Amino acid sequence: MNKTLCAFLKALSQVLANLSGAWFALALATPNFSSIFIKESITILTVDIIFGMVFLVLATIVERILAYE
Repeated sequence: MNKTLCAFLKALSQVLANLSGAWFALALATPNFSSIFIKESITILTVDIIFGMVFLVLATIVERILAYE
């Protein structure tokens, strides 16, 4: 793997990890600062946690690709 691709994948992994952290922070902050109904709050919380996990898994996949090369 050339240096440019390796640097791009490393940067992509860091961006995905930051997005994952942002989604988890949003999941913690949204119920505290919103005045929406419980049913909508649970839906928003679930979506935020799912997106947080998706971005965390993607960051892990990119890091594994880097580790194999």
